[in-house]
Amino acid sequence: MTNHPHPPALSVRGLQAAFPGPGRTETTVLHGLDLDVPEGELLAVLGPSGCGKTTLLRVLAGLLPATAGQVDLAGRRVVDGPVSVAPERRGVGLVPQEASLFPHLDVAANVAFGLSRPRLWKRRGPVPPRVMELLEMVGIPELAHRMPSELSGGQAQRVALARALAPEPALVLLDEPFSALDAALRVRLRTDVREVLAASGATGLLVTHDQDEALSVADRVALLSAGQLVQVGTPSEVYSRPATAWVAEFVGTCSVLRGTLEGDTVTCALGTVEATCAEGVGSIGKVVIRPEQLRLSARPGIGVGATVGAVEYAGHSTLYRIRLHGAGEKLAVREQGPARFAVGDEVTVTPTAALHVVPTP
Repeated sequence: MTNHPHPPALSVRGLQAAFPGPGRTETTVLHGLDLDVPEGELLAVLGPSGCGKTTLLRVLAGLLPATAGQVDLAGRRVVDGPVSVAPERRGVGLVPQEASLFPHLDVAANVAFGLSRPRLWKRRGPVPPRVMELLEMVGIPELAHRMPSELSGGQAQRVALARALAPEPALVLLDEPFSALDAALRVRLRTDVREVLAASGATGLLVTHDQDEALSVADRVALLSAGQLVQVGTPSEVYSRPATAWVAEFVGTCSVLRGTLEGDTVTCALGTVEATCAEGVGSIGKVVIRPEQLRLSARPGIGVGATVGAVEYAGHSTLYRIRLHGAGEKLAVREQGPARFAVGDEVTVTPTAALHVVPTP
């Protein structure tokens, strides 16, 4: 007897979506997307403004029709071209950018509204076990009878998450849920949300333009540009082995040099160094250099000469902007701890790891 693997929680094939344009024209936003999200995974969809992230989320939620393609949730087809299942029948939970809580209902009643048969009760009344379980899961059981106007931004987002998880959906969609919060709270809440999703066993899709957010909380990251998926991989893969120069420059800080490949090495302005290659690289490529892959020294003759042009101290680390002697290329170099060099210092720079090469457009 053959064992068949479980279907992914989310399967997208050839998905297209468009907005109406002038007259009878349409502007295509999504161009034939293919994507699978296994059960229990948190996938971050990362990309700049206008790349199609929100359109994808709205199609998955049933708030916008597709023009072509299919979407299956937990093995059930919910989108087949322009024909789709109603949003309330999809088994999808949505956590919006702003919590959007019902202002006339207390926290417990807001969470209960996410259940298939919500039972509303008077304020200060007993809280049903399922609702209290969810409030404990998101860490705010003591706020069950608070009104939305009495909550902080972080507390309101926790309520929105509990409400989305209440009916045990096949997929939880998170639409930049931390963007309105201050930096410290954003970091803390996104870690907590990751733990809550893992504890509940929920499958999640997080839409964000924040690369730190995507890399720190997601199991995998999908890079979206101009309505097309450019790369899907683990945070380590998309950072260390980007598929294109665009991915490299969008995900984290990097410098890019022109290089010539020969075997397992690349020759560039830093000399001849060991290299890894993205798919499709020819004899000439672009060398991606992360700031932490370089080391500075004050000793002449070791590495390539450079001049420090700027020093950016960040507490735990220092970022130098340097200009190579001769060709004049600019590179970023990051070191742990306080600054060892000042603007105008003459230094030498050497790579400390293999450099990744991507195709030249």
